[in-house]
Amino acid sequence: MGNRIIKESICVSEQIDELSWFEEVFFYRLLVNCDDYGVMDARPKILKARLFPLKDAEDVSSQRCDLALEALIEKGLVRLYEVDGRPYLQVIKWGDHQRVRDSKHKYPAPEEATCGDSRRVAASCGELPQDAENCGSRAQPRAGAESESESESISESVSNARTRARETDDRFNDFWVKYPKKVKKPDAQRAWGKLKPTEELVKQILAGLERWKHGDQWTRDGGRFVPNPATWLNNRQWEDDVQPATGAVLAQSYGQRDYSDVDAALADRQAAEMERFLAGRREGDAS
Repeated sequence: MGNRIIKESICVSEQIDELSWFEEVFFYRLLVNCDDYGVMDARPKILKARLFPLKDAEDVSSQRCDLALEALIEKGLVRLYEVDGRPYLQVIKWGDHQRVRDSKHKYPAPEEATCGDSRRVAASCGELPQDAENCGSRAQPRAGAESESESESISESVSNARTRARETDDRFNDFWVKYPKKVKKPDAQRAWGKLKPTEELVKQILAGLERWKHGDQWTRDGGRFVPNPATWLNNRQWEDDVQPATGAVLAQSYGQRDYSDVDAALADRQAAEMERFLAGRREGDAS
């Protein structure tokens, strides 16, 4: 594959601006991995392996790549087609920006495609009626209402996925604000993401967090025993029993005066007075 060209006009593209940060990075990495005709294998696992080979699955999953691909389809940047039941993608307007050399196709060309029964492929073809012929010479035309319905279904699924992602971020931010030790935030975000917390689980986590914040271990010695947030989440410590803090420790944690030293001094004086009283009695008995 030859070098790819990314023009500065991409910075003011409304299509690109509507993408999330991850979707935009996904698109750029897609450009440098497509063959000389803007075509690539569209299986999610292949996309993850080719576009993000050094990223852990916890950071970039094949499912996340699939959602990004759906977003590119929705914005009209990419179309899908199938050949022998396998999905492929083609970057729209590839020839307007990249040099197409006289080389062989690395993947089956769109002209070999059959839209088949795939919902996303059919919607991709239906969204761009002016390019219907490019979906393949054997592609079957679909009724306008049905194609529109499928397109709306794809858009709805992408929208729902983005809503879930925003809700996850909001819930994590609520946890992060309340957690007393703010270190290694990316690790904490990964731990939170692995939990896939529902609204009910979030309530349990935050309730457990409040118990720990008032417990003996976390309020002792200025909070030196508070674990990193990722460790606390990975160990599901909101489910643990928590020993309540003592009065002296609670007073320290809330910035109040600790009277434990005063109480100890009073006890020492009382013991000394008792010792003098008993010594006096012993002297009287001896006389």
